Amino acid sequence: DLALAGTLPEQPPAGIVLEPRAASPEVVIAAAGHPLARGGAPAATDLAAARWVLIHSSAAQDMHARLFLSQSLPVPRAVRSNSVALVRGLVATHGFVSILPRELVAQDLKSDTMRVLRIGSNADPRPAALMYLAASPPRDAAARVATLLREICAEPLRRRPR
Repeated sequence: DLALAGTLPEQPPAGIVLEPRAASPEVVIAAAGHPLARGGAPAATDLAAARWVLIHSSAAQDMHARLFLSQSLPVPRAVRSNSVALVRGLVATHGFVSILPRELVAQDLKSDTMRVLRIGSNADPRPAALMYLAASPPRDAAARVATLLREICAEPLRRRPR
């Protein structure tokens, strides 16, 4: 009935409604007790020496690479996982650093178990879109989910000129 897409086509397929939204940006995170989470912005060399775990997402992997290449540093290897829970667990309890969408760690940030590391530049919000069939808009539970997603991703995505 409803899909949340992270990759947006230029034109949606015929019969599909696409509502582009901007989701929260990817952030670099560490456990609150991690040495990199203390004080100001960590040095790029300290970040390069950290143990990294990344979700299988092009946004996280691109941000990870840009973070080091922009400082002329080699990109450190990272454990990769499809599980957000595993990534959060490795960050929270095993001293890893990661990149995740802010909304996926919002409760951890609120409870102060994790911290966003200041890295000098913030990532742009990643694209997201609600998709559904034009002939059958979401109803009932799917409509409630769509409403919540519209609130979470309240800002419509503005496409940049190419």
